[in-house]
Amino acid sequence: MTNIDFRKSVYVLLGVSALFCVSPVVSAEWYGNTDAVIRHDSNTNNAQLKQDFASSTALQAGLSATGYFPLENGNSLTVIGETRIESYDRYSGLNNLSLGAALALRKKWGLGPYVPWTGLSLSSAHLNYANTIRNGWRHQLAIRGGKRVSERWNIRAEYMYERRTANTLPPDQPGISGDVFSQRSRTLTLNTEYALDENTFLTGGLLLRRGDVVATASETANMIASSDAIAAR
Repeated sequence: MTNIDFRKSVYVLLGVSALFCVSPVVSAEWYGNTDAVIRHDSNTNNAQLKQDFASSTALQAGLSATGYFPLENGNSLTVIGETRIESYDRYSGLNNLSLGAALALRKKWGLGPYVPWTGLSLSSAHLNYANTIRNGWRHQLAIRGGKRVSERWNIRAEYMYERRTANTLPPDQPGISGDVFSQRSRTLTLNTEYALDENTFLTGGLLLRRGDVVATASETANMIASSDAIAAR
């Protein structure tokens, strides 16, 4: 990350940490979380042809503050503030810092552990990349629900709509947009959980996604024909 990005990350961390310095009544409703992940991708650029594949390893780290507020009639409200940093070993232009917030409503349709629940959430995050042409907003709207089937089995499903905004680049092909980093997608997720014991559970799921994908590859005739937007690297 550049020095500017580092300063931004410090300011963001201080801002999120300030959420824990509110009055005792409010702070009792909040909790924090940190995480770090190392991820390797054999096709970082989503290329179509194997000779265009570019692999990389990235370090991802995040800090979040979550407030949980129980409401009446089985409803609850969750407020989340989060910042994340992502750093790549080979492609520094992909290094990025994000700052976002989310609001989620959840309703449990009755009493007891086996009644179903439904939820609705809205989140927004601003993404700042070292390569500034990728800078923009990510908005997500999700509808989800679930049910504990038995003492050990739990199921849940989620439908999410996502929109990304970014700077528009000059078009590389006549008649084709240069807005390559703005995206829309819809995702359906189905998950099943099985509890082995009080501390261990297994999970499996299915994810179906339909929408835009950003790929960096050679300009083949097939690639041009299937693209909604193209810009020079």
